[in-house]
Formats: sequence, structure tokens, C-alpha cells
Amino acid sequence: MFEKKLLNFQDVVEIYSIKPLGLRWLIRTRQIPFVRLGTGRGRIYYDPVDLDSWIKKSKIPASEK
Repeated sequence: MFEKKLLNFQDVVEIYSIKPLGLRWLIRTRQIPFVRLGTGRGRIYYDPVDLDSWIKKSKIPASEK
């Protein structure tokens, strides 16, 4: 069975519970890792391994009291 290696915009919105406008802002400000494939501006795709790494780096630890 074929396993999807890259995610599209809708996949990321659904899997990571990010609002579409929020994801567009993350792309526009280049805060989220993505791959642009195709000629010209091309379509944007996301590598789930990169996204998981990005999330781990973005975590804010709980404060210890």
C-alpha cells in the first residue's frame, strides 16, 4: 500500500488542528517548514517529520514551582 510522504495544506489543517488562516500566516512569515514543488510558485507541501521536529522545538516547558 502506498503511504503518503508529504502532506498538503488540508492535511496539516486537519492533523495538527491549525486554522487555515493561521497556517497561511505561518507560511507567509516562514515560521513553519514547507516544500515548494513545481514550476514558478509551485504547490506547497509539508514533510511530517519536519513538522514534528518543528513542534518539538516550539514547545514551551511547564514552569516548575
